Formats: sequence, C-alpha cells, structure tokens
Amino acid sequence: MSNRGSPTPIPRWLWLWLPLGYLPFESMLRAIDREGVFYDPFFTLESGFVEMATIILLVPAIVLSIRRLLQLWRSGMRVAAGLLLVFAFGCLFLFLEEISYGQHFLGWKSPEYFTDRNLQDETNIHNLEFFNKNLLKWLTILGVLVAGIILPLIFRRYGVPERLARSVLGPVLLHSRIGLPTAAMAVGMHLLVKGLHARYDFEFHHAGFVNVREINELYIANFLFLYALALFRGLDASRRASGRVAH
Repeated sequence: MSNRGSPTPIPRWLWLWLPLGYLPFESMLRAIDREGVFYDPFFTLESGFVEMATIILLVPAIVLSIRRLLQLWRSGMRVAAGLLLVFAFGCLFLFLEEISYGQHFLGWKSPEYFTDRNLQDETNIHNLEFFNKNLLKWLTILGVLVAGIILPLIFRRYGVPERLARSVLGPVLLHSRIGLPTAAMAVGMHLLVKGLHARYDFEFHHAGFVNVREINELYIANFLFLYALALFRGLDASRRASGRVAH
C-alpha cells in the first residue's frame, strides 16, 4: 500500500535527543565554568540561550497551531478549531510575555504604570504585583501533564476510543508519544523545584546549580512546539502509538 500523501514522521532527534540534551548540556557547562564567565551570558541573560530558544520555539508553535485551526475551520470542525484557538492564544501570550511585548528587542522604556507596579520594571503582566504567576505556571504544568503524559500513555496502552476520536476533541488531541520526553522533563523539574523549595526553602541557582526555573520554561515551550507540529502533521494513534482502536 502506498504511503503517498501521509505525514512525514517527526525525526527522533527532534522530539527525543535534542530536548533531553538541554539540561545535561547546561549542567556540564555550569560544572566546568563555576565562575560563570561563559555560563552567565549564555544561560542567565535575557539574550542568552535559554531565553532565546524559548522564544524561537514558541514562534512555530503559534504559526502551526493557527494553520491547523484554519484547516479545521474550513473543514467545518468549528469547535475543534475554537479549542485550538485557545491553544494558539496561550502560546502567543507566553511569547509576548517572554519578550515583554518587544521591549527586550527594541529596548524602549516601560510606561509609568509598569515601572510603578512591575517587579522587574518590565512591560509584561506576569511580573505585576497582583498577578499570580505561580497559579499560571501550575495550570500550564497541569495541561502538559494531561496532554503530554497521561493521555499518550493511556492511548498507547488501551488505544484511542472510537467515540473520542470522532468527537470534537479528536482533532486537537495529541495521540502520539513524541511530546512525552519533553513533558516528563517539564513536569518533573517543576515538581522537584517546588518540592525542595517548600520542604527545605532550597533554590537551585542560589546553591550554585543550574537555574532550573528558566530551563523549565524552555521545556514547556519545546512541548508546545512539538504538540503544534504533531497536530499540524496529523499524526494519530494508529501511526505513532499502539495502532489499536478501542470499541
């Protein structure tokens, strides 16, 4: 049977080896460069690797999810398109917050409202005094946990129920396992940081370790990119997971 017209599988290096290499690479550089001569500019500054990679990955996540939702809309799947619009908006919000709505690149001064209320004197919402960014982070991690770990494992073990596949959620569910390694890193690091901080008031970067909070955002952005890429390419459970459909 010809595979003509079917989506090209996403290469393993893109969804597995590259994401899993972020933390070991940063940890190795941190161990070698204890004074932070190269580490600090590369990983901690706004123009460093982690920040720039996070921003770069969010761009195709936005573009691909919008293109996919337009496909769904034209196909008459309006509810699925609406759900994907929420996903695209979330990616766009994170992107704009990361670049402080252009301030990091254009270098303009924050308006007086933000200089008076923003904890880092930046033009963004998540650093405003009244904004609960911790709640936003937990909601994001919960979404990554469900969409990137729980559902793929269930689908791999039991297959995708036909009723679910035909529902309004079907076109926007990631049935493949390509986001699993990145999701596991994002969720695992977040829980580790929060657990150690709550139990021992421990901060990784204050103790000479890597800044896990920052690289955790990179893993979240990487997952969002892979999710959008998989949805755009139309990967499904029959091709990337168990190949079984539960009835």
